[in-house]
Amino acid sequence: MLLPLTFAWAAGQLTFAVARTPMSLPIYVAEAEGYFAAEKVSVRIVDCAFGKACLSELLNGKAALCTVADLPIVLASFTTDRFAILATLAANRNDAKIIVRKGDKIRSAADLSGRRVGTAMSTSAHYFLDSAALLAGIDPASMKVSNLQPEDWSAKLQSNEVDAISAFEPYAFNAVRALGSDAVVLPTKRIYTLSWNVVATRGILGDEEHQLDGVLRALDRAVRSIQSDPARAKMLLKSKLGLDDAAIEWMWPDLIFGLWLDQSLISTLEGEARWAVRGGHAHGRLPNYLHFIHEGPLRAVKPGNTAIAR
Repeated sequence: MLLPLTFAWAAGQLTFAVARTPMSLPIYVAEAEGYFAAEKVSVRIVDCAFGKACLSELLNGKAALCTVADLPIVLASFTTDRFAILATLAANRNDAKIIVRKGDKIRSAADLSGRRVGTAMSTSAHYFLDSAALLAGIDPASMKVSNLQPEDWSAKLQSNEVDAISAFEPYAFNAVRALGSDAVVLPTKRIYTLSWNVVATRGILGDEEHQLDGVLRALDRAVRSIQSDPARAKMLLKSKLGLDDAAIEWMWPDLIFGLWLDQSLISTLEGEARWAVRGGHAHGRLPNYLHFIHEGPLRAVKPGNTAIAR
């Protein structure tokens, strides 16, 4: 693995695998506004469809950094410790949604028992689906869950190949738009806060770690830019992801941008790890998630934004 890992930051340039989601906005802003260059770090952005794919790029030695939600971190942690969480970049309490067709008379998650549900297995949307089912009083195993690529969710629901989808953004919005008046978003309590994290390969920690301070300083500047000029940030998001005003306004109220590490992340990872073992999605002893937190760069940039109990 030495050659591909070295290539991930060859010639002083960090390859950053970034998922195409609104939660990656601070990275897009930092790139567009030249904040990485201003901090004297060279970053090459590589797009991927969602966080699980980005983490795979990192673990395969093709990226030094990636964006990823909490659940793929948990599932990877059972088989490898070759990565570390540097910071949480965004959070969303309403990212995942269960969408059905109006004519199918599915009114709540309790009605999904025996139904065909499409999602992306081992992602935040999958965890959300199981959590919603349990909260509604049904066994997640009673649903007929199929593993679908996010870009296929809308078409599969429209063509009646599944009765429901559990989707994260922006794919949830795309499905609602495609179905039009036939779309129903099931009412679910905000049972899960998704964290969007910046993760680094452990190979870059130590001698090369000074570059990570610069990356986080650039992202901190980007967050402050989003907060001070949201209209400009929205325009960039529209351009970068090909979204229109309706899509932006649908998602924007639920987005929380920042740069932090706190104990709630550890609690979420531990809860998801227990879920993964119960459901047969992972095997073995629960990892110690303190081992996966690397606070040094964030402490250097935002010393008041770390609150991890060790």
